Order: sequence, then structure tokens, then C-alpha cells
Amino acid sequence: MTARESHLKVYHLMNSLRASGMERMFVSAAPYFVGPGMDHVVIGQGDDHPFSGQLESAGYGVSSVPALSSLRGMAAFLLLLRREKPSVLHIHSEGAYLAGSLIARFARIPVVRTIHNIFPPDEWSRRQRIKRRLEAFLLDGTSQYVSVSEEVRSMEARAGRESTVIMNWVDPRFLAARGCEEVDRIPKLAVIVGNASPIKRQVIALRAIWTNGWALAYHGDESGATVEELQILSDLEKAGRMHYRGTGDPLQSLLRASVYLMPSKKEGMSIALAEAVVVGIPCIVSDSPGSGWASCLPHVRAVVGDDWDDELANPPQPSIPGAEHCPDLSPARGARAYAAVYREAVA
Repeated sequence: MTARESHLKVYHLMNSLRASGMERMFVSAAPYFVGPGMDHVVIGQGDDHPFSGQLESAGYGVSSVPALSSLRGMAAFLLLLRREKPSVLHIHSEGAYLAGSLIARFARIPVVRTIHNIFPPDEWSRRQRIKRRLEAFLLDGTSQYVSVSEEVRSMEARAGRESTVIMNWVDPRFLAARGCEEVDRIPKLAVIVGNASPIKRQVIALRAIWTNGWALAYHGDESGATVEELQILSDLEKAGRMHYRGTGDPLQSLLRASVYLMPSKKEGMSIALAEAVVVGIPCIVSDSPGSGWASCLPHVRAVVGDDWDDELANPPQPSIPGAEHCPDLSPARGARAYAAVYREAVA
């Protein structure tokens, strides 16, 4: 085994570093990622990185470059790779995959790419079709692909791309909270976890919460919220029905609330849903791509349509999924699986 293979420097290319799924996974997996034999550096694109301090505190190196959609960003990224000479480039950004991979190939660095979301071919725009075909022509067969769920793997296979499934994981604190009985759940308190965006469709849940007299614990970045979503959040706050509003850790809200709501149009494998699943809170989710791994559990209900009023009137009951139902969602498992992929890429 060469020195390059025995001690790995893995560089992770992200978008803006925020308190989102993968960034939180980095922190929970730090005891297994950061240490002898492997260094990890997280690279953000742009100037807005509010989560960088948490990543540094967890032991990761953190760097940033201008967005790779610009020539300035591509040049800065090439200089970074040539200077630092990482063993592996792990690309998490869908938008930066083409540019990042070509730059890594020019710098002679192996690429691992994780596909974090579902991209149905029948929903691709003309630009996306051209980009995907170009990626396939130039890069398929030269990168190691990872899908975060079986649904993502199947969707990518429809486009002719094979990948290895490595499911996401949750912080061990959520696993330790399974079956927690000393905290009483608050009746008619819902929790939403996730940054607002058109894909998340949080307005569906917010409308049902408001019209049915429920209270809310909201854990997410509101910068992508619609006018209607912001209005309902403000109305709930004015009415004294907002138990939490911010981007802080959702564990206590998941333990105290009586239902978790996720009306996303699609997900790869939602970490917020995984956290809710393992603590046993009743979950109502959209019957949409990416929720299939959880919808078979007794306390998870997948809903067709956009009217959730009836769902809040009769939510599922709390249930702690047994090992025979719930997959291994520990960070130790995820870190081991990725370490194997990195070493295979280098070898």
C-alpha cells in the first residue's frame, strides 16, 4: 500500500455551508471520519457559510472558493487542488459536478460523487438533459457514484448510471433518544425540520397547522420561504402558537411534539425524516419519491395530495421501529462505507 493509499486526504465540494443535511452529517460522523489515516476538508462555494464554525469545531478543515459556475471559481478551485493535492475529491453538489470533475481530472485526482436527491429524467429541462448527457459522455466510468437510498439508485439506473447505495445517517443523540419516556408529548404541537424551498412545499403543512389550531416548532432557514409561508409563520408567532422558530437542533422538539410533517415534492433520503423516525414521533409525509424507505414503518403515513387537514385530525401513533424494520442509521456505519469507497477510488 502506498503512502497515498494509507493516509487519505478527502476534499468535499459543497455549495453554501449551512445547517443542512450533509453538513450536520459531517459533524455527527466526525469521530469516525476525523483521525489517524484520513483527513477531511469541506469546501464551500461562494461567501455565505454560516455553518463553517461548527464544521471546524468538529475537526474538519474548511475552505471556500467562488462558485464553480464562474471562470474565477474554476480557476481558484484548480489552484486549490494543485496546491493541496487531495487523495480524493468527493463532490456533493449537483450543479458543480461537471466543472468539479473535469478540474479534478485535469489535476489527476480521483472523484467520488454522492447523488443526494432524485432527478427524474422526465422532469429534466432541455438544459439539464444536455448537461446530463455531457456528464455521461465525459465522466461516466471515471467517477465512483454513491446514491443515498435505493430509490435514488433506481432513478439513476434509469439514466444508465450505476451506483453504490450508502444510506444517510443521524446523530447518535437521536439514536440514544429512542423510546425516551421522561418527556411528555405536547398535544397538537407539530414540528417541521428543513430549509424552506419550492421542493420542500412547506406551505402545505403550514396551512393545515394554521386552520386546525395546531402549534408549531419550526427548525429551518427561511431565506427561501414564500410570502405565504412567511405570513403563516408570523401569524402563528403572533397567536402564541410558535414553540420554536430558528435553525437550532431539533431533538427536543421531536421528543415533545405530537407529529412531524414533511410535505416535500421529492427527497433523496431526508435526514430530518430519519431523525424523526428513530425517535418514534408520528410522521406525516408526502407520498413522493424518496420517502419509500420510511413509509412502510407503522408510525409513518404517506399522503397523496396537498390537503392535510384530515391528516392532522387523526395522526399516526408513536412507535419505536424495531431493528427488523429500521435500517442501520448510525454514523459509524456510514463512515465505514465511505472509507471503503475512498480507498477503492484511490486504488
